[in-house]
Amino acid sequence: MTYKMLKIYTLLLTVLLALAVGITACVRFPASEEGEIGLGGSHSDTDSKFYQTVIMKSTGSSLAPENAKALYSAVDKGTLWEPIRAHLQLSALEENQPQVQEQIRWFAKNPVYLKDAVNRAAPYIYYVYAQVRKRDLPTELVLLPIIESGYNPSATNSSSGAAGLWQLMTSTARGYGVHQDRGFDGRRDISSSTNAALNYLTYLRSFFGGDWLLAIAAYDTGEGNVQNAIRHNTQQDKNTHFWALPLASETRSYIPRLLALAAIVKNPDKYGVSLPPVSAKPYLALVDANHMSLTRVAKLAGMSVADLKDLNPGVKNTSAAVKRGQFALPIDRVALYKQQLAVASTSNYKVNKVQSNNNRLVSKSGSKGKQSPIQLVDNQTKPSSQKIHLVKSGDTLDDIAKHYQVSVKKIQAWNKLDSDFLKPGEKLKIMLS
Repeated sequence: MTYKMLKIYTLLLTVLLALAVGITACVRFPASEEGEIGLGGSHSDTDSKFYQTVIMKSTGSSLAPENAKALYSAVDKGTLWEPIRAHLQLSALEENQPQVQEQIRWFAKNPVYLKDAVNRAAPYIYYVYAQVRKRDLPTELVLLPIIESGYNPSATNSSSGAAGLWQLMTSTARGYGVHQDRGFDGRRDISSSTNAALNYLTYLRSFFGGDWLLAIAAYDTGEGNVQNAIRHNTQQDKNTHFWALPLASETRSYIPRLLALAAIVKNPDKYGVSLPPVSAKPYLALVDANHMSLTRVAKLAGMSVADLKDLNPGVKNTSAAVKRGQFALPIDRVALYKQQLAVASTSNYKVNKVQSNNNRLVSKSGSKGKQSPIQLVDNQTKPSSQKIHLVKSGDTLDDIAKHYQVSVKKIQAWNKLDSDFLKPGEKLKIMLS
């Protein structure tokens, strides 16, 4: 570890431990020399709080290190940059393009932007990396959300309506199976949006004959615009590779920015850039929503609702049950969550069984209408039933009433008797309770 890097890590640790305050920086898409501004913007106090939380998580596999030894240990064990740079496929041939070198210079002169974006990426970037490698795609794509959103899953482009890490449009997201309703926006959900974005990029690569630069350009501006640019150059008998196409200025800067990032990740010392460390261990795990609310999951996982919401920005209402999909949890919280869920499920089973038994008793008793706690208590008494008494010689209403522990007036009412006179063989209705 160089002295310069040691100073950076020491400064970062001092801020974390002494002040417990993150380096607040406005995540804003870097302006090119043409003056264009990208997707980001100033952030609210909530965003700043999230930024500070992410910095604390960025150096450890799950929990923030509490001392210098833990911090340097996390760095010494390697970071995610190593496997990312090992599978870069696009930047080597394009690194010396003038437009790429221009963007490299911009990043070198604006280290706060890159540091801010990387620290925001810390909870999510391993998951994105794992999905990219699972599909054997170039790891430049792991860096694409830095260009799109500054790795901010809550980012929204007010002009286009695109949202999330990957800045997916509503129509594109739905076309790739991303669920959206009043309570959930899958464009902001880490797993849903990543899956859709990588599916879309894979399709675009195939559409443009395996040319990744054209595919990524189409991801930014739309395949129709790229097709039109290719058609224009073909008609003019000009080259149809990316660098020659008459595309919008934003797209002509978009590709160089991504390639510049890849070149810096590949060799940061060459360009004098210090990359914040990101652990090479996974941070997130996915668990089924099970028709539970985010508030309920947070309680089971022993987390604050705010911290869990940061990892599940697709959930709009934290108290509403999520009918489908998965929740992202820190890996170190999964065991507790599953244990608590099992306990809760067992308790619910016992409660439901008791309620079912009570309902069965109410049904047998002949009770009708809505049930209540009072009715359940009344189930301890015998239900009303009718008995027929055959009058014998010498029976009187007083004797019969005493025998059944009812009043004479009730026997008269039940049998519509006008007098006390009884005939042997006469049948009397007696209502018992």
